Amino acid sequence: MPSIEVLYLYNNSFTGSLNADTLPPTLKKLKVSNNTLNNEIPSKLGEFANLEVLSLNGNEFVGKIPSELSNLNSLQIFHLQRNKLSASIPVQFQQLTSLSELRLDFNEITGSVPKQVCDLRDSGLQTLVSDCGGKNPKVSCSCCTECS
Repeated sequence: MPSIEVLYLYNNSFTGSLNADTLPPTLKKLKVSNNTLNNEIPSKLGEFANLEVLSLNGNEFVGKIPSELSNLNSLQIFHLQRNKLSASIPVQFQQLTSLSELRLDFNEITGSVPKQVCDLRDSGLQTLVSDCGGKNPKVSCSCCTECS
C-alpha cells in the first residue's frame, strides 16, 4: 500500500474533532482549512515528524496551542489563523527552526510573542502574523511581519 504524504481536506463542511489517530503517519502536508472542526487541536499531531505544511486555519478550534507541535522539526508552513484559540504562544515554538511562515491572527491568543520565537526571524521565518494591530492589540509583537 502506498504511503499518503499529502492530504487536502479544506473547504468542506467537516464538523467535530480532528482525530489524529486516523491520519497516516507519513503525512508531509495536511490542510484541513475552512471547515467547522472544533474542540482542541490534538497534541498527537506533534508526533507527525514528516509534516512540512500544517494548515488548520478557518475552523473553530479552541483552547491552547499544544506545545507538542514544537516537535515538528520539518514544519515550514503553519497556519492557525481564524480559529478560537486562546492562551499564549508556546515558547517551545523556538524549536521550529525550519519554519518560514507562521500565522496566528484572528484568534483569542493574548500576551507577547516570545523573544525566542522572534529569534526565528533570523533563521528563515519570513512571515509571522498575529493580532498585534489596532487600538487595543491582544498580542504584543516586536517582530511580526504583519499585525491584524
